[in-house]
Amino acid sequence: MPVSSLWELFLFFRGKGYTHPKISAHPMKTHFYHASILEACTYNHLTVDEIFERVKKTHPNAGYSTIYRNVEELALKGQLKKISGIGSKAIFEKVIDRHVAHFVDEKTGTVYDLEIPEEWIFSKLPRGFAPKAADLRIYGTVEKTVS
Repeated sequence: MPVSSLWELFLFFRGKGYTHPKISAHPMKTHFYHASILEACTYNHLTVDEIFERVKKTHPNAGYSTIYRNVEELALKGQLKKISGIGSKAIFEKVIDRHVAHFVDEKTGTVYDLEIPEEWIFSKLPRGFAPKAADLRIYGTVEKTVS
């Protein structure tokens, strides 16, 4: 089939499932911001804005939209946990090998972790139940104690 423009050529190869040999031979690399994002989110509950500010310290040329896309990508891959419904913005934390409930201070939006032993969780489940995911949040306010 003769093609008269680059656009027609693109459409022709696209329809055939063609991929350029140089592109298909080199799978997409993990973006170098991933490590900085994961480090920022380890034991922290951060919005994308807060993650961006932390990553910007080590990568001054980082763009907000790039960090946002990388955060969402890490959440889709299961490396970050996206926690929605707390305040107006989603917060993210690094997925680590522990089971955590979240206490949410409704006044400040601060999120606190409560580690729950796996043995305790499984002892409370019906026999044969195969959990796939869990998300426990306890809402309230943290009152300042008077000393």
